[in-house]
Amino acid sequence: MDELARELGLPSEELMEDIDLLGFVGRPPFSPDDLIDITVDERGRVSVMLDQSFSRPPQLTGLEALALAAAAQEAAPADPAVVSALRKLTDKLPGKARELYGALARRVAAATPPPRGTDELLARLRRAAQERREVELDYDKEGRAASEPRKVHPRAIVEHRGRWYVYAYDPARSADRTFRVDRVRGVRETGATFPDRGAVDPALFQRPALFFPTGAEKPVTVRFSAATAGWAVARYGDRARWLTGGGVEVPIETAGTGYAVSLVLSFAGAAEIVDPPDARAALRAEVERALSRY
Repeated sequence: MDELARELGLPSEELMEDIDLLGFVGRPPFSPDDLIDITVDERGRVSVMLDQSFSRPPQLTGLEALALAAAAQEAAPADPAVVSALRKLTDKLPGKARELYGALARRVAAATPPPRGTDELLARLRRAAQERREVELDYDKEGRAASEPRKVHPRAIVEHRGRWYVYAYDPARSADRTFRVDRVRGVRETGATFPDRGAVDPALFQRPALFFPTGAEKPVTVRFSAATAGWAVARYGDRARWLTGGGVEVPIETAGTGYAVSLVLSFAGAAEIVDPPDARAALRAEVERALSRY
């Protein structure tokens, strides 16, 4: 026992714990002859009677391979040694395990490190959210070096597809908004605090078109009838413009037309898309597709 501990560079107590654990290691279905039979006698001699599990290490399961690969990619995704090891890892997986690994890997969302130089900015925004302190952002909405001040109440700092965002309540617009951190040119506390609005529901961020601006968003003007105007004003605040007859129009920034079309359809005729023409055409096509099923 002492000789083995010296060779392995372990304290005798730790080695004894490892030997006890090895008695539970083996290959499925874990019948007695599938387990490692290892003992230490009264004279301190270590004996291995059934060593078949030592002759050929058991292969990783798909879940084990995924856990190992995800941890490696999170720690050092560009390290040549890690890249090489991951290639060997997936090459040695059995066919079914490799298939499972591939399916699961596409569903793992590892956190992206913040852009260089933004650590302090993110820390200040997180602190403001935790302490409920109002901040003023110098925000370049279009990414054209033309920032404007925006007073907001930070609620959460989130990462989505490689970008970091500030999810905050915008008092001037009476609504929650999302701001890209890489477009924040400066941040300062105003000295004001804001009330607790409750925890942010993580399910909100499962609708990326609503909350994560990419810079490709374009306004789609939606007209709400008098019957739905109250909802639109409550939802969009000052962005809603009252019309003669009691309806309202609202410009909604969205990437593509999918969200605007779905929104209008949900009102079953009490809302319509005014412009641009391609969004109106998309709505018409979706309505005709639905009608064709009846």
